[in-house]
Amino acid sequence: MKNDKRFEGLWNASAEKRYKHFVTHTVDFESAWLLSNEDGYATIDVDGYIHLLVWPSKEFAEKYSKEDTPVEMDIHEFCARCESMINEENIRFMVFPTDKDAWVISTENLLNDLTAELELVE
Repeated sequence: MKNDKRFEGLWNASAEKRYKHFVTHTVDFESAWLLSNEDGYATIDVDGYIHLLVWPSKEFAEKYSKEDTPVEMDIHEFCARCESMINEENIRFMVFPTDKDAWVISTENLLNDLTAELELVE
């Protein structure tokens, strides 16, 4: 990311502000970023839920984890995958996690927010 102050500002922003940035940035740049390892996409299991981790850019994913590999996914493919998981109640998303917190959201609500944003720009 070109502006270090902007990067640090977003990294240290509230989970809600980071979530809103994720939605607009992901739609504007037409991609989401996940982390991949030998087991597939990086997840965190909490209270019986599998949380998929997603970021708006490669730099934020890299800052979160040095061990895993950032993987870019086209926004339309990402939405299609979300749609295919919508009935899996044990899956949630941790959007734009940092070392302090993340915005946790259901697949359906994330898909609704991304779809609404896509409709604004397409």
